[in-house]
Amino acid sequence: MVFSSFSFLLAFLPVMLAVYFLVPFRFRNGILFLGSLFFYAWGEPVYVLLMIFSTLVDYTHGFLAERWRGTRKGTAVLCSSVTVNLGLLGFFKYSGLAPLPIGISFYTFQTMSYTIDVYRGRTPVQKNLISFGAYVAMFPQLIAGPIVRYAEIQKELDERRIGMEDMSAGLDRFLLGLGKKVLLANSFGELWLHYSQGTAVSVLGAWLGILAFALQIYFDFSGYSDMAVGLGRMFGFTFPENFNYPYISRSITEFWRRWHMTLGGWFREYVYIPLGGSRRGRLLQLRNILVVWMLTGIWHGAGWNFLVWGLYFAVILIAEKVLLFNVLKKLPAAVSHLYALLAILGGWVIFAFDSLSGGLAWIGRMTGLSGGPVWSRGDLYELCSYGILLVVGILASTPLCRNLGRTIFCRPAWQTAGLLAVGILSFAGLAAGSYNPFLYFRF
Repeated sequence: MVFSSFSFLLAFLPVMLAVYFLVPFRFRNGILFLGSLFFYAWGEPVYVLLMIFSTLVDYTHGFLAERWRGTRKGTAVLCSSVTVNLGLLGFFKYSGLAPLPIGISFYTFQTMSYTIDVYRGRTPVQKNLISFGAYVAMFPQLIAGPIVRYAEIQKELDERRIGMEDMSAGLDRFLLGLGKKVLLANSFGELWLHYSQGTAVSVLGAWLGILAFALQIYFDFSGYSDMAVGLGRMFGFTFPENFNYPYISRSITEFWRRWHMTLGGWFREYVYIPLGGSRRGRLLQLRNILVVWMLTGIWHGAGWNFLVWGLYFAVILIAEKVLLFNVLKKLPAAVSHLYALLAILGGWVIFAFDSLSGGLAWIGRMTGLSGGPVWSRGDLYELCSYGILLVVGILASTPLCRNLGRTIFCRPAWQTAGLLAVGILSFAGLAAGSYNPFLYFRF
């Protein structure tokens, strides 16, 4: 079940909210846990057992990590938790022996970080199994994040207040995310699908295609994150932000501080800093960057393209640390921004294709080295069809569109009316049976 589906919007969510608010507070974590298991079982009933197993494993490991903190037994418990979680992730994601359970990359990182934080003494152990299960299985952020560490919502699991302001703000954020997904991401996805499945793509077509993919993956993923944050607010939780207008970046270092921020924060906290971060000299810092980005690439999938994608950004980040940092600061903003965008688009080419040969072929089309035409009549047709939408998408990926919207819809009633219009248009798009994939189901 995905958020941008009628089964979720018209059945699951209304029923879930009604039951959640009708029961006394002491039962709400249980309702959230059971409802989240049902949400997950809608598409993958067998793998509910895997999620329950992960919940029990780290619930138990948390108790043992607290009890034996600072001892050899505590270290063994920590190693056991990491081994079990990474073992599950490795088997299902990389062995090719079983279908990939949806969301496993996200909830294994969450449960593993809980045990690590308890072992470090940074968060108290959760003694209530149902409350811990609600944290692990929580449906708003289960499928695609943001990756929520236990410490970030620990207090809200035990005590939370939900007023009309929370419901209103949560609904507004959800509708904004739904509009991003249905009205923008799906439309750009159709343009990318048209070009990526073409056989005689021109230079202009290749650039239009990868631009469409860049906008699709941004609005798809950030839209889903917006919906998750909004749903969390409606159920009384404050989830961390996951995107901060990454396409306005002037360097790749800045880009990765703005894109999928919770994943970057997770790797920084549990891999980069434990390896020494930047505290042990420049050479080891560069090694740590390389390790983190190899793991980031592998985390996204088992294909060689993901490993190469991670190494691609590792090389650029290392180059920026060693050579380009001062240069980029002195360049005009437009030039450094262009540099970042070209590097980002190059990364999306590697990411978009399951095979390295597919990515290399697309780069050949973009550069004209494949021998194809510079442009075609079909490109002009697509530009006429998608031109306005591309402009809207580019503007919407910057703070300019947000600020303009706040200026135009300066009164709360107008903002509500605008978001309701977005919701109605999104429902209309879904009713029309338009193209409605979700890219991060792959991960």
